[in-house]
Amino acid sequence: MSYDAIGEAIVTLTGCTSASLSPSSGASPLGTGITFTASSVGCTAVYEYWLQWPDGTWHLIQPFPTGMTWFWNTTTGYSKGTYRIHVWANNQGADTSVWEAIGEATYTLT
Repeated sequence: MSYDAIGEAIVTLTGCTSASLSPSSGASPLGTGITFTASSVGCTAVYEYWLQWPDGTWHLIQPFPTGMTWFWNTTTGYSKGTYRIHVWANNQGADTSVWEAIGEATYTLT
């Protein structure tokens, strides 16, 4: 058997390789606002923000696809304590049922 032509393609699959949040930690008085900014490496990302309350429960705050910032208005509905913030980063157009990279911050409301 012989071939008249043969083709080849190299495909590189990419996704978000890391994500981070700024500020990564801090403290503010209850009732102030804090702006978190996400960044990622390896992709053109969309983001989803999660907040863990001091009692350990997780709450979806801002779903995919959102911008890279989240303004946390702590005026109502929150109590003093330490919160964990997660940002999930996914390549734009990728499956958003799972995350590709995650960034984390810890913030205390005093």
